[in-house]
Amino acid sequence: MTFISDPERKATLAARTGASPAYLWQIATGWTPKGGKPKRASIDLALAIERESNEIGPEGVPWRSLLPEVWVAMEQLGAVPGAANDDAAPSEGESPVEGSN
Repeated sequence: MTFISDPERKATLAARTGASPAYLWQIATGWTPKGGKPKRASIDLALAIERESNEIGPEGVPWRSLLPEVWVAMEQLGAVPGAANDDAAPSEGESPVEGSN
């Protein structure tokens, strides 16, 4: 939650990912609008958050922490056998699932 609690880093991350600071807060906290679903990052945004937060430093935000249900589903499908939960995000244009490029 460091990026969300530090206004300067949050603003930099927002500028680099194209998401508003308010939306980054919503997805980081799992904010749920009345009668709605919790705010979640898209896969593309989660990958961008990981990539850009690693560049901003000092620590990054792993995409798997933003989309745990996607990570679990990929493991259940056998798409990432033996992969550690702290592996780097795929490069831009590279699919997080092997063989799907």
